[in-house]
Amino acid sequence: MLILQIEGFKHWRIFVPTVEQPLWIQKGHKRDIPEIPYMDICLSPGDVLYVPRGHWHDATAYSEASMHLTVGIMSRTGIDYFNWLTDELRSSEIWRRDFLPPCARTIADAKNSSEFVSKVSQLKKHLADVFDNVETLAAYDSYCRASAQKSFAFDFPGQARPEPEFEEQKFYRTAGQQVWIDEDKEDGVIRIAVEDRLYTLMGTAGPLVKQIFSKQQFSADALLESSAPISPSLIADLLRRFVLDGVIHIAEDNRDVEEASQRTT
Repeated sequence: MLILQIEGFKHWRIFVPTVEQPLWIQKGHKRDIPEIPYMDICLSPGDVLYVPRGHWHDATAYSEASMHLTVGIMSRTGIDYFNWLTDELRSSEIWRRDFLPPCARTIADAKNSSEFVSKVSQLKKHLADVFDNVETLAAYDSYCRASAQKSFAFDFPGQARPEPEFEEQKFYRTAGQQVWIDEDKEDGVIRIAVEDRLYTLMGTAGPLVKQIFSKQQFSADALLESSAPISPSLIADLLRRFVLDGVIHIAEDNRDVEEASQRTT
């Protein structure tokens, strides 16, 4: 993380890590905290300090008021890739089969079963085939780009506004918004990754989703006319969810759309 000292002074101590390259869910409870810092400094207004991931640190203000800004740096790890791949493997029948043979209750019971040995071998081969497959990596890259957090101009959240009549509204999406859409015909669902969120909808919502994310601006009336299999109430619920999550925005007037088209990510 990066520390920017804005006002006043602050005493920082940085210690060696006790877990190398920790994940954000790995807490330091019940670990021996280092006692001697390898860095002991005072930050003045305008100073910037970089603290590597996993390095213990503490900060103490002096007698006067002090304020600093912390900027976290998030990077994707092998665990992130494997977690994503786990979801993708749900579409493969081989991974949905029972792991143990019918008569086995534990791995110890199953390890001498030729059926179990063959099944494990098949899973290992399938995982090896898809793990660094060009198409798999390309799909993960698209997912990462679509789900990455982006910065947009400040706007009040949808919750702070009166409940709108969605059937009469016009909407817009901000310029540069990246979307990842995957139609899983085997499971009959469509998945959308956008604005650091992942939505899973029934496959029948495919035409509606494509219409929303193929245009920078659209009206609810147009969606209602072109999405006959989906009830107006469900369309309104989806639009409401997207508005509350900041995926789409209600256009108060044409100026909103013009300003959105000029925003960059």
